[in-house]
Amino acid sequence: MKSFNIVPEFSVYALTKRSLRDVSILNGRRIMTIISNEIENSTLIDGAETVIFAAFQRLSRFKPQMKRYRQLAKQAKHIYVFGVADEPLPEIENITYVGLKETDQLAKEWFLISYGADYFSALATEEVTHIDDPDNQRKFKGAWSFDIAVVSMLYDWLAQAVNLNTLENPRQRANHHRQSQLLSNIIGRLSIRVMDDKPKDRPVHDEIQRIIKSGLYPVLKYLEDANPLPKDRL
Repeated sequence: MKSFNIVPEFSVYALTKRSLRDVSILNGRRIMTIISNEIENSTLIDGAETVIFAAFQRLSRFKPQMKRYRQLAKQAKHIYVFGVADEPLPEIENITYVGLKETDQLAKEWFLISYGADYFSALATEEVTHIDDPDNQRKFKGAWSFDIAVVSMLYDWLAQAVNLNTLENPRQRANHHRQSQLLSNIIGRLSIRVMDDKPKDRPVHDEIQRIIKSGLYPVLKYLEDANPLPKDRL
């Protein structure tokens, strides 16, 4: 595993929550997994060409996701996986492991940042319980941001931390119309999930509905109002 210079006090969550257009959340692992999967699906399903930074707190927590991330790594520009190196993991082409110390602030955070010219999204959370608590009792405070200023800032810091060329920040080439399309796809997939959920998943069902209504739709409207399509494309 390569050695990187991670500032112990740095917090992806603290930077992300500054955004004014976040989908704020406070919930358990299930909803966090659903959101993470949708960010990943923008590359896996929709073909967004992005650099991905993913934090699992401990690298052992990455193991159940390895099959999915092998596929994701074939389509992403590159993936950086952060976590305390509590057990060895096999090398995966196009994935770089970034080891954390137990005392690093990032070791308390679950984040997933996907950034490219066509798509920019950041899920950033801090655990308010403990990673060793039963999974169904773990809680997180966090935000899901589509604010390009915030995602670009996170990209710059994390890219520097892993020695990635920050001059390649794609903000200047941002395609806001494509971003709107991919966000619409996310809303569509989540809406289908809401319709398909069984009664036993009522808390997750209600949380997804809240996120769509109070978070994703307002973000989509903002993007569309701020970046209207040319008349010849209407």
